[in-house]
Amino acid sequence: MKKHGFLSPNLPALIANIRKNGACQFAVAEAFNELGMCALRGIDIDPANQQEVVGDSLFGRVLTSFQSAVILCERGLLSDAATLIRSAAETAIILTAVTQDAQVCNTLTLGIMHQERTLAQSWLDESTVNAVLEKEDIDTLKNRIATIDRDYPAVKNLQDAPIKLDVLANTYGSSALYNIVCRISALNAVHATLGALRRQAKDEHVLPVQGFKFGPDEEDLPATLSDALSVMSSALISIYHRFPEVEHQDDFEKCVAAWRSLSI
Repeated sequence: MKKHGFLSPNLPALIANIRKNGACQFAVAEAFNELGMCALRGIDIDPANQQEVVGDSLFGRVLTSFQSAVILCERGLLSDAATLIRSAAETAIILTAVTQDAQVCNTLTLGIMHQERTLAQSWLDESTVNAVLEKEDIDTLKNRIATIDRDYPAVKNLQDAPIKLDVLANTYGSSALYNIVCRISALNAVHATLGALRRQAKDEHVLPVQGFKFGPDEEDLPATLSDALSVMSSALISIYHRFPEVEHQDDFEKCVAAWRSLSI
């Protein structure tokens, strides 16, 4: 760790120790992961149904982020794991909305068009960027804006992004995920707040000042993995609701019971 940090070739020994200390939590996470993989294989989408296509893609993104977060947890990278879990939670909230309301797909389309238009306009307005653009590049940006205005006229008059995560969460029943996972992780992990920076500080007890810490963190491993399980649970519920043909739904209740038994 002193020479290579988290790229150390001795990392397997570290991973083994962290997984040993959090054996119960990792066992439940692996059980949820198996359910996720089974669901991913069991989803039978109608390619002509935008709601199902988007829902399937969103679930795949949640599952990938969940697996990535577990990998980071077993390396003691809890702050980075929490950042991924926050991203997964946002995806799960949108997944829940999409599986319940096909119109959300149209909102997502407006969202990407709004982002593209805003980015193109910012490049045209930013003098340092505009100064290095060729005329052809400028014409391309202007043409893209014109195309969006023609095909999606509502986008031009939007004052803000059409995707409001808190609104989606409150409307479609994911408010707990938003308030517990998204908002708390924003305070203590995702953004460069004092709460997040506390993870890099250590109390020497005998010193009047704190020292800097760089290395694996296991302090809130159970809570971090529990947040990841909250996200995965929400995503699975949405998939089971939209695709009732997916098997192993009975095992889901067993996994939830095992998670609750950890009393996190």
